[in-house]
Amino acid sequence: EEYENTEKAMADFIRPDGIGHVLQKRLQERAASRPNTSWLQEWWNDLAYLSYRDSIVYNVTYYLQFADELPFAMADPSRRAARFVSHGLKFRDLVASGQLAPDMQKGGKPMSNTQWKYVFNCCRMPGDGTDFVRTYAPDLHNHIVVARKNRFYSFDVYDLNGDALSVDALELQFKRIIQMADAKGTDPNPIGILTAENRDVWYQKRKLLLVGPKAAENEKVLELIQSSIFAVTFDDSKPVTREEVGRALLHGDGKNKFWDKSFMITVFDNGKMGYVGEHAMADGLTTTRFVNETLDKMFSDPESKDMRTSKPLPVVTPGLTEPVSLQLTLTKEAKSAIKEAEVTFDEIISTKELSVLMFYGYGSQQIKKYKTSPDAFAQLAIQLAYYKTFGYCRGTYESTQTRAFLHGRTEVTRSVNVDSDAFCKAMTTGALSHTSKQLHQLLVKATQTHVAYIGQASRAQGCDRHLLGLKLLLREGEHAAIFDDAAYKRSGHWAISTSGLVGENMDGWGFGEVVPDGIGIGYSVQNNRIRYSVTSRHKWAKRMTANLERALLEMQALCEANTEQPRAKL
Repeated sequence: EEYENTEKAMADFIRPDGIGHVLQKRLQERAASRPNTSWLQEWWNDLAYLSYRDSIVYNVTYYLQFADELPFAMADPSRRAARFVSHGLKFRDLVASGQLAPDMQKGGKPMSNTQWKYVFNCCRMPGDGTDFVRTYAPDLHNHIVVARKNRFYSFDVYDLNGDALSVDALELQFKRIIQMADAKGTDPNPIGILTAENRDVWYQKRKLLLVGPKAAENEKVLELIQSSIFAVTFDDSKPVTREEVGRALLHGDGKNKFWDKSFMITVFDNGKMGYVGEHAMADGLTTTRFVNETLDKMFSDPESKDMRTSKPLPVVTPGLTEPVSLQLTLTKEAKSAIKEAEVTFDEIISTKELSVLMFYGYGSQQIKKYKTSPDAFAQLAIQLAYYKTFGYCRGTYESTQTRAFLHGRTEVTRSVNVDSDAFCKAMTTGALSHTSKQLHQLLVKATQTHVAYIGQASRAQGCDRHLLGLKLLLREGEHAAIFDDAAYKRSGHWAISTSGLVGENMDGWGFGEVVPDGIGIGYSVQNNRIRYSVTSRHKWAKRMTANLERALLEMQALCEANTEQPRAKL
């Protein structure tokens, strides 16, 4: 009956005299009136991100964990951070000068580069009901912000000649900051925690920082933080496990951060490092290029391969001065607001769970030998693991980039389909009635269906963004039954939110679930391993990672038994 209702609602929507054709015409007119952008961009930035009012920490932010290096390269956090920043500034120079080559599609066509405008010298700003994003001219703002012990500092990363500081000079500046902050001790009034508040609350509390006799000076401090190229945070913890590192990056205690920055590089006292991104204006599929290219250069430099034996030369840099302390003068009301924010943050984070599976059994190289798409394979494993955990499939979102189009962001690849459902059922409740060959055939069919959908989504032929655009063009008094349909609503309730990013020098990544009864899964299919980071607020994450491992092993066994392996060359 429910299916019949949905079918009828869609038939009414697309009939020649139906509201669907009226909305489609309006959408085409909107697109034609915006020849230099996307008809979706303004809506998407606002609805998906800037109008979101809960805390952006965990809910909007995401983390990328860097792989460890050999012990001598990890021993000095200041040096390791300096090496990453040095290579990262070269990438930033390409962006600022307009010389960064675009990512390329298959076939050699370039993809849109517009998101890079919002990666460096950029900050999200709290607003009344809706946030906005502020960008700063890269030729006028050549400083970074560094946090330690909940205290903020700043220094220019280019010398008087306009050249980026050397690794030695960056290391010296970082050491100076750590020494200054450690000597003062932990700031009991961490202003960074305010940026982790509900957005409307942060909008109001920000005003408390800009009152009193030092209001003008406080505003200058905030402006220095906001306009910085990016932030580097030196956390005084030493996380060890992937779950510990992931949680420390994704949220930590919320204090030694400025969460509105477009991104932060976090460095721990044991040398572990990662990237924390604010998602509003740039997607992970874009920013991982910066991270991957910077890490590739960092892991290729001599210091990653062997211990330094020569003594460092004295740092000689024109105009190099000590970092500036960015201290706000706080009123009693502002200090009270900070304490409230700390309590709220701790309460929210206490409900979160993160579990990580690092699967070393095989990776993309072996999956390709099974004549299967690595991404489709990883997605099908998610479906099977969820079915094992809960006994059914639910709406699943895979982020698929649409940067083949100007200002393109993402479209949804709906990972649940008739073929994936058939495979999951056959592998669980129907396991006794299917042969190995039949199960493998279902696996192949399900992955092929997934690949076809990804192709459609990347060409902007998915259904979700299109239907969103049509829905937003409804006028007062107009109605389209499909948008109120129970099955339609349920299919877009993303109980499983997923995204895949790759990088051989990343040790994985993750983000928070997008609905209260859901899970978030960030995954990476690397050459010889597969990593899943699963988040939830219902103690489901560990069960999911356990079942993901089972799913990967079972799918491997099916492929090994039914895929013709290439013969060894004599």
